[in-house]
Parts: sequence; C-alpha cells; structure tokens
Amino acid sequence: MLREEFVKASNSKDQFMLPALKDKIEKLKFNEVMDRSDVKEKIEALKAGIENSGLFRVGDLDQRLKEKIVQVKEEVELKFADVLKSLDLHMEPPSFSDVKDKVEEFNEGKV
Repeated sequence: MLREEFVKASNSKDQFMLPALKDKIEKLKFNEVMDRSDVKEKIEALKAGIENSGLFRVGDLDQRLKEKIVQVKEEVELKFADVLKSLDLHMEPPSFSDVKDKVEEFNEGKV
C-alpha cells in the first residue's frame, strides 16, 4: 500500500509532493514499521521494564533501562530507514533541539 502511494506521487504531473500526500506517506511508513511483530515485542518489553521500575521520570531510570531505551530506539530507527530506503527516500535525522524538546515534554508528563 505504501509503495502504491509513492508510485502515484512519483508519476503525477506535479513533481513536488503535496504536504498532505507527504504526511500520508509518513503515517503509512510509521504504521508499517510499528505493526511489525518484532517491533511490537520490543516496545512491549520496554514498557514492562519501565512500568516495573515504578519510576515516572526518564532521569530516575537506572542506567541499564536507559541503555535499553536507546537500543530499542535505534533498532526502530533502522527499520524506518530500511523502509524509506526501499522507497528510494532519504531520512533526515531529527535535530538535537527536536529530540531535547520531546524529552522535556515527556519529563513534564505532556506525552
């Protein structure tokens, strides 16, 4: 389904992707990766580890759990990159300020 949307966009007369189409492709890519059973298992195991720790802030987590979070994040990012590569798309890494903002939102309980 994702490939079909990309082919439609590539074959259109307008070579620029409309923002709505680009957003749709992003959501489809995200869903494709997140629906994989191996990704679901890793995320569920990570959630269980965080819930079992009884802590509510990332800064309060022990080093082992922090490393596990980073490892799962990197594995999921690699899976996203593989999906994008299969579509001949390039993935821009998020800027540090974007990541920092998300961590702060998480720590403040906004997420």
